[in-house]
Amino acid sequence: MQIVDDIQTLYSEAAKELRTSDDAKLEALRLRIAQGDVFGTGITPALLARLLDETAEEAAAHFAALRSAGFIQSSLTQFSWANLDPHDRARTLDNLSMIEANVALRCRYLDMKPVLPALQRLAGVIEQHAQNDELLEVCLAVQRLFLVLVATVNAPPLFREYAAYANASTAYAWSMAQNPGAAMHISDMICSMIEALKKGDGVSAARAATYLRSMPTGEENLAVPLCG
Repeated sequence: MQIVDDIQTLYSEAAKELRTSDDAKLEALRLRIAQGDVFGTGITPALLARLLDETAEEAAAHFAALRSAGFIQSSLTQFSWANLDPHDRARTLDNLSMIEANVALRCRYLDMKPVLPALQRLAGVIEQHAQNDELLEVCLAVQRLFLVLVATVNAPPLFREYAAYANASTAYAWSMAQNPGAAMHISDMICSMIEALKKGDGVSAARAATYLRSMPTGEENLAVPLCG
């Protein structure tokens, strides 16, 4: 199997999953999984067909969609619902934060002008959803924005590692953990991070990114030393 090393292709594949589903049954199931309501049991396309009261063909498509978005995980012996409990969520967010902070710091040495329009466009999407208090949509758009940021360094192995954590299930779980009113605060922090990137201030951008991933506590736990 050929390994894809084109950043645009890798980005497109990762970003397409970071949206809510138009299928009401599938979206309701995504929310249940993110809340931990179905964790701890094995799952197969046949079981999913019975759960959603649908045909085998429909269940197979939904199974594939849930798996690609991170809501179904695989082990050596079976498929099961993703574990999105607070401990696993925190571990995943720490992994994301470490990469995001390192990339933000590296951006001090990169020409950010070509990528700023994409970051600012997504910041506008985030702000619009925040004004409507659509927290889940905010968190999904934030994840798409960070995909753009990580793609900026043009390092396919790093991007693949990041995208493995940055799936829709993580964004759903992150949104579930937030306090009421968090949407606008997240939007403000994204704007602050982009302003820092425009100025070449990688330290402030890294701090903003790390703060975001620490919400709702807002405790700064920097994964990289912010020096020089």
